[in-house]
Amino acid sequence: MIVVNVLVFSAGKYSSLDGSVVRFKNLVSNAKGVKVVWVDGPSQAIYKTENLDLKIPANVKVIPGPQVNSNPALELVSRERHFLNHALQYAGWADVAVFYSPWGCALACRALSKQGVPVVFDYIDLVHAFRSNPIESALSRTAVVHALKKSDLVVTTAFKLYEDARKYGKHVELVPNGADLRAIARAKPVPLQKGMVKRPAVGFVGGFGKWVDFDSVLGAAREMHGVHFYFIGDGVQRKKLEHAAREMKNVFVSAQFVPQPQAFGWIASMDVCLVPFAKNALTDAVCPIKLFEYWGLKKPVVSSRIFEVERIARGSVLYASKPKEYEKAFEKLLEDRDLRRKIRGKGFAKAKEFDWPKLSKKFLALLNSTVEKRRLE
Repeated sequence: MIVVNVLVFSAGKYSSLDGSVVRFKNLVSNAKGVKVVWVDGPSQAIYKTENLDLKIPANVKVIPGPQVNSNPALELVSRERHFLNHALQYAGWADVAVFYSPWGCALACRALSKQGVPVVFDYIDLVHAFRSNPIESALSRTAVVHALKKSDLVVTTAFKLYEDARKYGKHVELVPNGADLRAIARAKPVPLQKGMVKRPAVGFVGGFGKWVDFDSVLGAAREMHGVHFYFIGDGVQRKKLEHAAREMKNVFVSAQFVPQPQAFGWIASMDVCLVPFAKNALTDAVCPIKLFEYWGLKKPVVSSRIFEVERIARGSVLYASKPKEYEKAFEKLLEDRDLRRKIRGKGFAKAKEFDWPKLSKKFLALLNSTVEKRRLE
C-alpha cells in the first residue's frame, strides 16, 4: 500500500510560515504522487505568519478556515464543528489523516477512526505551554494526552516530546525537522547586496515569541557598537526590539515576517546566526527549523543551551546564555577565521543529515506502515 490521499487538519493555515505548515509541505506535500486536502484553521491574532506563501500546488486542495472568535469556549466549539464536518466529508477519500494541535479536533479524530481512517498526531510542540491562562493550559494538556493515547501513530520532532509520548502510547516515532538544502542553495544575500545589511552582521530570523531571550542578545549588542544586529520576523516582543532599535544604531528590526525566499536572503547576508531561546520545558522540546536553515546556508550559529539543540548540534555551534557569553561568542566567530570556517563546516555537515527529502522518505514510510497495520486489524 502506498499512501496517496492525505487529509490534514488543525495545523494552521496553508499559506502561513508556521512550523507545522513548513514541516508538512516538506515531508508530504512536495512528495510525488501524494494528494492532500488541507483544512485550514482560524486565523491567528498574534503571529502574523499568514498569507506569506500563497502558492498552492496542483496536488493540494485547501479548505478555508472558520471565522476567528475571541471567546475561547466558542472558538473551541467552532473548531470542533469545522474539523468534524470536513473529516466526515473526506473520510471515504483519505488513506490517512494527520493533525498537529489536538485543540478542537477530538470529534474529527474520533469520527475518522470509526470509519477506518488511521489518525496520525505529528507532535511538534508542548502546545499547552503556549497558553498563559492556567485553565486553558490544563485543558490543552488534557487534549494532548488524549491524542497521545488514541492516535494510531504519534510522530515527534524532538526527544523530549518522544519521551512524553512514550508515557501514553507504544506507536511513537521521532522524525526531526530539517531544511531543503537544494532550495536553500539558491538563496542569494540580496539584503547585503542592496546595502540593507552592514557587516559584521549577527542575525535572527523567526518569531519574536515569549520563548526567545532577546534581552541577553540586546545586552551584547549594547557593548558591541561595531557589530550590527538584525531581527527579521514578528511577534509579541516586537515593541521591545523596536525600542532597542531606537536606542541603538546597530540594531535593525524588520517591519514584519518575510516570505521564505526573502528570509533565506537575509540569512545569507549574515556573518553569524542566532537561536537565542530562553531555557524552559517548552524550548527544551523544540527542534528549531531555523537551525538547519542556518546550517544549510553555511552560517556559524550561536545558540542557547536548549536540550534538543545540544543533543543534535553538540560541538557544531557555540553556546551562550548571558549577555557576556553572547558577546564573547560573537567576538570569537567574527575575529577567528579558522574557528568560523570550522563551525560552518560542522554545521553544514549536520545539515546534510537533516535534509527534508531524506526525512520525507522516513515520514511517508511511517504513514504507509500505519495504513497497512490499520487495514489488517
